[in-house]
Amino acid sequence: MTFMPLQQITPDRVGEAICFIALHNSNHRCMLVDDNEAGIRSDFFNFDIEPTRDIYFTSSKDDSSITGLVGLLVEDGKAMVVGPWASEASGLQGLMAGITDVARSRGGILSLKSGMVGAIANPVFEGAGFTFLRNDLDMQLRKATLPVVKSNPDAFCSLLRPYPDDLESHKQVQRIHAALFKSRDYNPDNWADKFTSEYLNWVFACQLDGNLVGYSLCMRQQDSVYLVNIGTDEKFQNKRIASSLLLFIRKWFIESGFRDLTLNVHTVKEHAVKLYMDVGFEVKTTAFCWEKMLD
Repeated sequence: MTFMPLQQITPDRVGEAICFIALHNSNHRCMLVDDNEAGIRSDFFNFDIEPTRDIYFTSSKDDSSITGLVGLLVEDGKAMVVGPWASEASGLQGLMAGITDVARSRGGILSLKSGMVGAIANPVFEGAGFTFLRNDLDMQLRKATLPVVKSNPDAFCSLLRPYPDDLESHKQVQRIHAALFKSRDYNPDNWADKFTSEYLNWVFACQLDGNLVGYSLCMRQQDSVYLVNIGTDEKFQNKRIASSLLLFIRKWFIESGFRDLTLNVHTVKEHAVKLYMDVGFEVKTTAFCWEKMLD
């Protein structure tokens, strides 16, 4: 099959593109968490993906039907590939070459996270100049029989009221997050924006002896809850703070009527993987992370 050059999705083809992703996402996992049209539309909203701005497609020269899709997200100078999805393996190479050209003007590092493995994916990504980094696990907890896990009996966990209520607690969460991840993603200037955009729906906090020592950030994805982050103040490590938070969130999500609780974790974080499995999470899919330095 002969493919047309990469081009941006137009408004009249957004529906066709979403149907295409739903059809091909089950075997070609990427950062999106759902394989149905409603879920994909929700994911586009949650990840601030605007199809006519961020999604590109190739089509057949024969009938102009979509044969491949790939997206590009750029934030704070970092570029990430979304997808790719292709009706034929032979179309993947063109998708990767095309989106690399689109990203090249941005400079820096281009990252990729995909569920494609083995003989199909490796030559394509390596041929496009990507270097393999690590595996990530997409994990899921459903309302089955849940294991009993030890927690800290002195820990008090709660769901914070939306910012700017519980202002001091939100400030403490920001402080712990910044110290752990050296990140400015959740600073006082954009904390309220995260809630306004519905990226952060819930912030959980854990207190010990009157001090806020741990937190978790969660977002809603249709009838599921996605655990964005969990962290413990470095001075209170190894005191079962994370276990206490996870048990509180586990109880809360069940009582709130959600379908499941999901998260993503690097496989190199063996302690975290074990903790999640102890609480009742199971591995849903394995994603493979790649990156490429752009000229």
